[in-house]
Amino acid sequence: MDRFKWDEINGEKILYQDFSNLKKEEVVVLLNQSHEVIEQEGTKGIYVITNINSISFDRNTTRVFEEVSAQNKSYVKASALYGVGTWQRVAIEAVGKLTGREFSIFKTEEEAKKWLRTLNAYK
Repeated sequence: MDRFKWDEINGEKILYQDFSNLKKEEVVVLLNQSHEVIEQEGTKGIYVITNINSISFDRNTTRVFEEVSAQNKSYVKASALYGVGTWQRVAIEAVGKLTGREFSIFKTEEEAKKWLRTLNAYK
């Protein structure tokens, strides 16, 4: 299963990331791969939609998420996450404050896509 997929919405590059159903150790590996994928693209202003449904999160995962979020800050214009549980939301909000990144949280992929379409409509 391919965990990273490029697409476009309204002419803007979108990176879809599927972190669903991963164990803590697998999440850490994929977070680092995510940075490599984004950095290799080399484009500023990437939009990212990430599925984190049913993943395991711990202190180390959160630390790596914070590091990768800071590294990706100059590349990512907006991030949408879906499949977020209560504790994941707390960690995501904390990482956002620590890195100066804003993460929009949605229940479904379709809601995240709709939000991105709205962002692109007003630029």
